[in-house]
Amino acid sequence: MQAADCARGGIACLNLDAPEFAHPNPDMPGEIQKYCARKEFGVPDGLGEIARCVFESLVLRFKSCFDNVCRFTGKRISLIHLFGGGSKNRLLCQWTADALGVPVIAGPSETTSVGNLLMQLIASREIGNLAEGRQIAARSVGTVEYFPQNSGSWNDHYAKFFADRG
Repeated sequence: MQAADCARGGIACLNLDAPEFAHPNPDMPGEIQKYCARKEFGVPDGLGEIARCVFESLVLRFKSCFDNVCRFTGKRISLIHLFGGGSKNRLLCQWTADALGVPVIAGPSETTSVGNLLMQLIASREIGNLAEGRQIAARSVGTVEYFPQNSGSWNDHYAKFFADRG
């Protein structure tokens, strides 16, 4: 993560739905570089720039989905809860808060295990319902809060993402 944090940003924005990225590839860094060259983007150099490019592209995809949900529902979302493995990535979490302009609560990372345990507790009548299980989970697992700090540069990058995407 440190290499991505220190790397040059805004080099390229990947269309993460592109067929090139749909299947495992033993040389995904090389595939990303070829994709960027083919799309006439800047080409990330080294793993730090490649990782940063991937993380920035994820965040911009989050922003696209977030903006669409807000537009289609007519409601403003005031908080994002990010869980699973990505919730352990502080860059991803902070950049998501920055790009979306709302706080992000990160964690738990082991949501599948927590959910399975809660369902077992409900089935065995150890707890009454899912709402009770959620309260138990909230008290039992750690979370980290991230607050927006730098939204301006993300808005510029977002505009480029949609101009370059395809």
